[in-house]
Amino acid sequence: MRRMIKYPSISQFRQIVKEITESACFIGLDGEGKAMFDYLKPKPVVTFTATEKVHGTNASVCYSNSDGVWCQSRENVITVEKDNMGFAWFVEQNKETVISIIRELAKENNIDLNTHIISLYGEWIGKGIQKNVAIS
Repeated sequence: MRRMIKYPSISQFRQIVKEITESACFIGLDGEGKAMFDYLKPKPVVTFTATEKVHGTNASVCYSNSDGVWCQSRENVITVEKDNMGFAWFVEQNKETVISIIRELAKENNIDLNTHIISLYGEWIGKGIQKNVAIS
């Protein structure tokens, strides 16, 4: 069934640092059930890859064998008739390529598209989507 699949929130770097620190320093609960921390405990070394957030408009393309392909903005299912900055039109114009990519991802990751939906999310950028940013 075609339906809106909400995009999860993405934590900022400072929130991730706080969560890792609190997890590493947690020593238990006090008598009132409140968390206790020892901030002098050694912190773990974490290796990660960061990416720059592009200021566009959130877009996703979803697919399952039973439902076919559909597009979404952050909050709505979108169509060529009710588009979001031309994303649904782009997907419609490139539908076979999009489906081919999703089917290849399903195959590589052993995902059954008869029982599961794959949703690919990203930022749709281009002229007129965001003003006063580096990429517009």
